[in-house]
Amino acid sequence: VDRDMESIRGLIARGDETVRLNEAKLIAFAEGFDLGGEAGDTETLLRQVAEKQPPVILLDAELPGIPVSDCAQHIREAAPDTVLIFTAGDDRHMAEAFEVHAFDYLTLPLAAKRALDTLKRVRRRFLEREKRESAARERAAALAEGRLMLRHRDGVAFIPLDEILLVQRTDR
Repeated sequence: VDRDMESIRGLIARGDETVRLNEAKLIAFAEGFDLGGEAGDTETLLRQVAEKQPPVILLDAELPGIPVSDCAQHIREAAPDTVLIFTAGDDRHMAEAFEVHAFDYLTLPLAAKRALDTLKRVRRRFLEREKRESAARERAAALAEGRLMLRHRDGVAFIPLDEILLVQRTDR
């Protein structure tokens, strides 16, 4: 795990304050996560999403306010990369959650190991995205310097553009 990566801000959207406190402790305990805010209803959640743009939201499937599926769809449209983890007392809302591409669906009471495993998978996804973006930045920098970056089985080579006569691709 890359410890240099900035902590991931998790926002908790939960109507019940006691459960919200437990979820806050879970996020504080998870490696690489910080609590980025709390919301007790959908209106507050949408306002915080607009202001703070949290990358991860633990979303109560029965959060007071507008229907949570509508709220989640709004979040998807406003911030498509946001990871939504639905939490609920039972599995009645599971289909709605996955219709809006929820990352996971956790039932209450939260099993700490299960919830921490989900957060680890989320962190892995962010680390992989960071690696892809870093590689893209390297390629852009190499091109800007007048070189082409080529990956091969022994690693990476940078070839000056003025030395290239032909680029041909065979077998993938």
